[in-house]
Amino acid sequence: MKMIYILFPALVVSLLLPVLSPTQIEWLRSNSEDIEVDETYQNGSWEPVIERMKDKRVIMLGEFSHGCQEIFQSRNDLIKVLHETLGIKVILFESGLGEVGTINLYKEEFSAAEMVRGLIGPWRNSHLVDLMQFVKDQQIAIGGYDIQRSGRQFVRLLNEVLAESGIRALHVENQYASIRSLLSNRNVEYDSVSTPTLQLITQYESIANKLSSETKQDDRIYLTLQTIQNRVDYLRYMLQFAEDKNWRLRWKARDEGMANNLEFISKTFYPEETILVIGHNFHIARYNEHEEVMGELLSFHDPKAIYTLGVFAGGGTYATNSGAETAMMPPDENTLDIKEVIKYLGGRVNFLPIGEFEKSPENAWLFQPLVINDSFIDLIGSNKLAPTKHFDGLLLLDKVTAVTN
Repeated sequence: MKMIYILFPALVVSLLLPVLSPTQIEWLRSNSEDIEVDETYQNGSWEPVIERMKDKRVIMLGEFSHGCQEIFQSRNDLIKVLHETLGIKVILFESGLGEVGTINLYKEEFSAAEMVRGLIGPWRNSHLVDLMQFVKDQQIAIGGYDIQRSGRQFVRLLNEVLAESGIRALHVENQYASIRSLLSNRNVEYDSVSTPTLQLITQYESIANKLSSETKQDDRIYLTLQTIQNRVDYLRYMLQFAEDKNWRLRWKARDEGMANNLEFISKTFYPEETILVIGHNFHIARYNEHEEVMGELLSFHDPKAIYTLGVFAGGGTYATNSGAETAMMPPDENTLDIKEVIKYLGGRVNFLPIGEFEKSPENAWLFQPLVINDSFIDLIGSNKLAPTKHFDGLLLLDKVTAVTN
């Protein structure tokens, strides 16, 4: 952001324009690291990023959209280097806890292509298949932390656990699917869905009580119980939404569930491991002015033990959650846009470790709201955020294209 100073007696007036001054551009270029990826956005020199992440307990990798090919490519490359250099062996996805957890338990039986079916729809593509093959080859553990369901894989685990415990709960997940479909209709009336929803909640709670009384508890039962709790929590907040139509409480409930799931996974399964978390910038951010997001709800670790990497692009196209190819908006002409910042950088992928800078005239623009279009920021439709409040580092791609497979 260009700073123009007009001097008056005892007064300095700062005018903000949508460009950076020469000294600010020099600062940006001096403090950014070109990752030097190739034309496939892979085989990069990730040492500057690894250096910032090496002592962390939780590493959060973001994305401004779920449908960008170059983000998948560069992130896969980074993940492989994180595994090779830091020995990271746990990857958690913004997908259903029970679905991805079940796949992890039985991943020797699944092909890489079958494993991605437990992820959210936009991630069921060839780039995630490649990552899942790496997961299989390197015996990396995976999991999901979303409270929302993202497939049907949990049915297998639930049925096996219940059969071993002698608990009858026929078709409970089928009932869940039906009621979930009704609750997802934003026009549904509370009175029309409250009775079957509450009955299903009672059913799930009865199953959980019986499982909890089992004398022999293992990882399969722990995962089953936590997924059942997710089902109950989801049904409760969606039923509440059917009554009050309060979007803010609905989104808060989901991110609270995500934070709770991360705490559960960390403490129950991987108390000594570094955990790699993949999700939308919105969820992983340390801060949000208007919403309560997972990143700032995490309380099970010292904030200094968490590294949050926001990911943005300078232009191109992306695929929406429904798969539609969409062109990114041009840079804003009135306020400094992150796309304009990216234009000042050379190379395909650059890393800017914003969390370690003290505010100065050269970098003050990082501490002020930048225009961030083409991404979800909050429920009131904001298109600005101050990067230093949200993230520890930024990964800035020159361009992206919509993922197609």
